Amino acid sequence: KNYIQNPPETVNLDDVTWEKYRACLFHLNNFQERITFSQIDDILIARFKNYLANLKGRKGKMNPSTIKSYWDKLKVVLTYAAKKDHFLDPIEVERYFGEVKISVPKKKEGQHLEIEEIQLLRRLVFDEKDKSLKRDRDLFLFQVYTGFYYNDLQILRKDQLFNDIEQGLYIIGERDKNDNPTIIPLFKFPYAMNIIEDYRDNNPDYPFLFKKSVFIEIQAYNRNLKLLTKRANIVRKLSNKTGRHTNAQMWIRFGADRPVLSKMMGHEKEQTTENYYKVGLREVIEGTKGINFEKLAI
Repeated sequence: KNYIQNPPETVNLDDVTWEKYRACLFHLNNFQERITFSQIDDILIARFKNYLANLKGRKGKMNPSTIKSYWDKLKVVLTYAAKKDHFLDPIEVERYFGEVKISVPKKKEGQHLEIEEIQLLRRLVFDEKDKSLKRDRDLFLFQVYTGFYYNDLQILRKDQLFNDIEQGLYIIGERDKNDNPTIIPLFKFPYAMNIIEDYRDNNPDYPFLFKKSVFIEIQAYNRNLKLLTKRANIVRKLSNKTGRHTNAQMWIRFGADRPVLSKMMGHEKEQTTENYYKVGLREVIEGTKGINFEKLAI
């Protein structure tokens, strides 16, 4: 609680992350309301992990990734208590969390749209009564063009949009998640300009590019994306995260180099970008060019 109310000066987290810290505190209080530092050991850490694992979640038990999120927050606080106030031995804290493992399933492959599916979305025609669906289709396409999450679009500022005299529009900005700088070549996507013109805020005193009224709650946005998949006859699921994955896979498919993609995605470390460069369709195509099963007539 003290860490949340009086965070270290070097810690600058967004509201979503602080909410996870508060959720961790809530579960910790329910698990055991009073814990002294002398009681903290690998057995207590294991008991807390088992407590979380038996809580109800959206699909039965609590999701392992959610447990891991709370787990990481507790480790941060205990490590801070060890290093800053010497309530614990930092080496022992590392050992506690090292001995008690949480298995989080790896992300599934194919969490992105194919080019043909993006085209299906782009070609959708909307009636006047479906203006909200058109709006969210356009914002999702803008996610595909930029690799931004939905909340990144909400804080995109007018002064982050630039116009190169030869190429056209590009963005120099930062992501909401980590403030890492990005350079995004919007000029590669002609329809991006249409979206900006349709939803741009023209109030000179308002700093953000898109009108505030354009955005809705993320749950409602994801629901509209599901409606769009049905209308476009897309079998793959759409969500706020799909746009970013699609952007990355699209650049990789057509040959973008890793350092360039890392800059466009706003990754803090290039190793993060490496996750997108696992063997995928492009590598399979290149790696099997010399193999022809057709001539075997099988």
